[in-house]
Amino acid sequence: MIAAIITVVVLIAAALTALFVFPPKHSTPPSPEVNVPTPKATPGSMGRRAPTAPTLVSTAAISLDDVSITPAPGWVLVDQEGKRGVILGKDKKKFMEVIVVQSDANDVAQVLPGWIRKSKSKLSLTSVEVETASKPEQLNSPHFQQKQSVRFSGDLSTQQGTLTVYGVLVVLLNPSTGEEALIDLFTPGTDLRDAAWPDAENMISSML
Repeated sequence: MIAAIITVVVLIAAALTALFVFPPKHSTPPSPEVNVPTPKATPGSMGRRAPTAPTLVSTAAISLDDVSITPAPGWVLVDQEGKRGVILGKDKKKFMEVIVVQSDANDVAQVLPGWIRKSKSKLSLTSVEVETASKPEQLNSPHFQQKQSVRFSGDLSTQQGTLTVYGVLVVLLNPSTGEEALIDLFTPGTDLRDAAWPDAENMISSML
């Protein structure tokens, strides 16, 4: 199981780096799509080095451009490149990818669908199911003033077989500057996702 999770870290980190380099264009939000297959991918085909096996990199606040995030107790930074980082839970069965990008968006409801479409086209997930997104939330924060999230699941092909991953995609937006933060929480089970969510919320709050 740990080997499979490391594979997930490698694949997701590589794919979301592509999202960082080519952030999605924003449009009017479509209805959530269900069961959209995506091509199988490997870290090599993503054109990016694979992260090493998880080891402690930092437990202090992580700087992503002008935004920082503080890992929750037991979570450690295992990979960072520019404005993106991967934070792994102590049990190595849950992790969170964080990316900060600049855009011309001024409405988080336009931002989230673009990230969903882009994620599904870049990740090696099949049988993807996306739940109804939360209502956009207004935040009283100097960094980000809007927030929206959505839960999803999908099958990931690994050398150990097919692994179903369950995640929460969260987008933060500063409509004045166009700065966006993408937070992607991944786990191999709904119970693990629910158990990890309080830690994820605390880490997201540290970014505000």
